[in-house]
Amino acid sequence: MSIYSIPWIPITILCGINFFGASVIILPWMLLSEVFPNKARGIATGSSAGLSYLLIFILTKSYIEIEILLTLEFTMVLFGCLGIFGSLHLYFYLPETENKTLSEIEEFFA
Repeated sequence: MSIYSIPWIPITILCGINFFGASVIILPWMLLSEVFPNKARGIATGSSAGLSYLLIFILTKSYIEIEILLTLEFTMVLFGCLGIFGSLHLYFYLPETENKTLSEIEEFFA
């Protein structure tokens, strides 16, 4: 029995991950321009981006230790639960900014 290579399956999976994951990755960058007031937007956006990259770095560096401690299955369960918790937090606490002016958004956060 021989195993045939089907090259379109991994390409389809990678394209799907990129398509569905890209919308989540750019969401914080789109929201930064709406959340911070004009006076502090530059510094606040830069600080948020820096903190984001720092947290991603820490997560990447600690992944191996977490996997050794919890095993692969429970590491994926942990990250899945954190993702679900983060999505629920955004759903319930992120204010709706559609059809609102920038001054209305600033008043909400004031």
